[in-house]
Parts: sequence; C-alpha cells; structure tokens
Amino acid sequence: MTPMCFDKIMFGKQNQKPTPPQIAAPPPTSSPNFMVLAKPQPFNGTRGAAAESCFGKILLHTITYPEKFPTDSRKVAFAILFMKDYAETWSQPYLMKFFNAG
Repeated sequence: MTPMCFDKIMFGKQNQKPTPPQIAAPPPTSSPNFMVLAKPQPFNGTRGAAAESCFGKILLHTITYPEKFPTDSRKVAFAILFMKDYAETWSQPYLMKFFNAG
C-alpha cells in the first residue's frame, strides 16, 4: 500500500461520522385504534337522561371499535351486557332468541 493510499483511507475515515445503531420499529398492535373508552354504567330501565347517556355510550363504543361490532347482533349483545334490574328482565326473551338463532 502506498503512503498516498494510506492517507486517503485514513483521511476518509476521519471525516466519516459514526453511524448510529439502527433501532427496529416495534411491531404494530392488533388494533390501530389507540382510544380506550370507559364502559357504560348499567342501565336499569329508567327512562330519560340516564337511558340516553347509557345508550349514547354504547353507540360510541360501536363507532369507535367497528371491528368488534361487525353485525347488529354483536351490537345488541353488547348493549344487553349493560342491562340490569327491569331492563335485564325485559331483555331476556330477546337474548334467548339471539342464542337460539346461532
């Protein structure tokens, strides 16, 4: 190796900046949705603002997580989960119809 080649190699290395280590991106999550919604309060059958609030939150879940609610049956089943007292008793025939249809 000639002194000139040696100088070129050394000179070139002195001006090079060290390359930072490459960090791999984390794998994507199963759901691209980053929002986490609180579950609705149970609905006891009382009409008015409480009913509107409960079912508004249920609707918000179906809009925010459409991949979890691809059918109307899934939406109905989710809504029934939050019924208690009179509303739960009222929903039982519909729930049985839902189970017998599957």
